[in-house]
Amino acid sequence: MALHEGVVYRADHGYVGDAVVEAFRMCDAGPVRDALRRNPAADLVLVAADRLYQDVLRHGHHGIPGDSFVRHLLRVKLFEAHGWVLVPGGDSGPAPAAERGPDTSSTTSVTDMLDGDLW
Repeated sequence: MALHEGVVYRADHGYVGDAVVEAFRMCDAGPVRDALRRNPAADLVLVAADRLYQDVLRHGHHGIPGDSFVRHLLRVKLFEAHGWVLVPGGDSGPAPAAERGPDTSSTTSVTDMLDGDLW
């Protein structure tokens, strides 16, 4: 299930609008499909648009576990955006290394340089 926000219009054959198209793209994204494969017994895989997650979900209102979502880069056709995946009671998957930010465990601090460790 995809959660998005935006203007939606009723048309002859259903609903249209950027949010509708993006919601379908989000459902088709690799990290969402991977979450389904990792959790064959899951009843639900939820993917939320970044803006909706930032504005509403991450705050944990009404018992929504905002810190349980995992950020992923979603790429499908011409669509590319960050989304937040949650498998209630399951494995939402680790964020890819590129999404986690730099690994600072082996970097040298300015303090180390000034203490003479590098000089």
